[in-house]
Amino acid sequence: MKKVTIIGLGGAGINFLNYLRKKELDNLDLKLLPLEDENIDKNLIEKEIIKDSKVFVVFGVGSNIEKYLLLSDILNQLNLTSSYIVLKPFSFEAKTKLQQFENIVEKFKDKSLKIIENDIIKSLGDNLSIKDGFENIDNEIFEFIKLELSKS
Repeated sequence: MKKVTIIGLGGAGINFLNYLRKKELDNLDLKLLPLEDENIDKNLIEKEIIKDSKVFVVFGVGSNIEKYLLLSDILNQLNLTSSYIVLKPFSFEAKTKLQQFENIVEKFKDKSLKIIENDIIKSLGDNLSIKDGFENIDNEIFEFIKLELSKS
């Protein structure tokens, strides 16, 4: 059985964890760990994370970059193999948010980073509800995680 910890950081990450709670996930020793900026703490993470697990961190761009880097440093100190999945803001969002996204990509360039485009929702059709659009993004994240787990 594969050991997996999925950390949902902030609103986007926690929404993904809620999506996963509705799925049947067999053959996984799985821990879902929701985190907000204020509870990124090495002791908490060390206590909550599955030992020797593959870690996936899912987050949007609504938080402080330093918090993402702090979490990355903690996972490195714990010698955990980690992949980061970031949701790129919609192209119509504020330039500051898009710049923050670019800063994250730059800071994480030496890590396993998967970018999920929020704009993919627009390509799914005009009749798609917002809820269904975000569920499609959650599906894309889930498929990426399954693919990564199949490699190990």
